Amino acid sequence: KTTEPCKKEEFDHFDVTQHVYEHAKNIWAFGKGVFLVNSFLNAAETVVSKAVSMSTGMELTDVDQNVLKPSFVGFDEAMLNPAINNVVHFLMGSVTKSEEVVKSVLEPVVGTFLIPLGLLKNENENGTETDKGNTEVNTEVLA
Repeated sequence: KTTEPCKKEEFDHFDVTQHVYEHAKNIWAFGKGVFLVNSFLNAAETVVSKAVSMSTGMELTDVDQNVLKPSFVGFDEAMLNPAINNVVHFLMGSVTKSEEVVKSVLEPVVGTFLIPLGLLKNENENGTETDKGNTEVNTEVLA
């Protein structure tokens, strides 16, 4: 059985490219305060700012606010958020299925071997201990 993709209204918003971009800008700003690299970063920023200004007629801050950020928002909403949500949805379905499979394999083993040996105690619905099988198994290990 295949899992169904997440519906758009169920999406979590991870906004990966926006976070990466903002962190890269923060790292750049931090680097400008470090004595060993600040002159290199300031020179690079001046060159890029001049190149952007000459080629587009826009300032670097305008490109940041009006071009880059909206592009990252669009990419996150159209591509990354749905992809990440579908992967998470698929993995969560797999984990649930795995739990069911493991439980169905382990319950007979626990009931057959561990409870009669006294390694686990068996409790019925009332929470009282019993020595008969086919009830919910409490996996509390006896000391």
